[in-house]
Amino acid sequence: ARIADGYRPEGLVESNPISDLDSLVFPNWDIFPHKKFSYLPVLKEKPFFPILSSRGCVYSCEYCPYPVFYKYQNRSVKNVIGEIEYLVEKYNMRGMLFRDPLFSGNKKRAKQIAENIIEKNLKIKWACETRLDCLNEDLLDTFYEAGCRVINVGIESSDTQILGNVNRKLINPGCQKKMVDYAHKLGIRITAFYVLGLEGETIQTINKTIEYSKWLDTFVAQFFINTPFPGTLDYERNKDNLIESDWEKFDCYTPVVNNRNITPQQLLNLKEKAFVSYYYRPKYAWKFVNRFFS
Repeated sequence: ARIADGYRPEGLVESNPISDLDSLVFPNWDIFPHKKFSYLPVLKEKPFFPILSSRGCVYSCEYCPYPVFYKYQNRSVKNVIGEIEYLVEKYNMRGMLFRDPLFSGNKKRAKQIAENIIEKNLKIKWACETRLDCLNEDLLDTFYEAGCRVINVGIESSDTQILGNVNRKLINPGCQKKMVDYAHKLGIRITAFYVLGLEGETIQTINKTIEYSKWLDTFVAQFFINTPFPGTLDYERNKDNLIESDWEKFDCYTPVVNNRNITPQQLLNLKEKAFVSYYYRPKYAWKFVNRFFS
């Protein structure tokens, strides 16, 4: 379906933030085909549901739309656990994704949620999204005991200059590798997200990121093409260089802007190269089969 007939409304679209997220009622999933929801191949448990325990993000990466609409807000631990219990009791939920952009941005709160899942004996398997520098071994231990089996993390690029160009806080490569290896040792599968074509990107920096992804060696690697979303600083910087006006093509897989160092076709070729070189490694294929069926 196309939103607003595929056209962006003129002027500003006002969105008044809710000051108390706990005041929102829990979603009624009866009106959705929730029995079809799944998070394969990384999480096999069904019925599966998403949960949003916070809004916004404490960081301000210039390509990311999350900080545009909301300041960082948390729901209370009690309220979050209440929704999990509601989903387990009403829908027999067995798999869950915390869809927060930065679930463990507040490590203490994230640990409290996990501890409550353990204390209440909520027998679910779940996933979350965060940054690798917002994790530590103690937190990962608690997450695993609480049923966490998948963590999605943003790496974006391995080039410090490219990350600096878009105000992305740097993470030490050694820290990233340590957390990935420890999580995998526990049995938590790490999915890494990479963005190709960020400000100042070249063929050389993308190739460097592709090699880095193989060194980090996560359970899943996903390679996206940078997409300047309206409202972001990245969009303001690139709005005069857009090559697409169809909002449906702003899908993170299609080049929509002219990159001064890389043509759109080169970017597509590099994305294909990234996927092929990552997943067609004999080492990866063997590990994937073992992990998936374990």
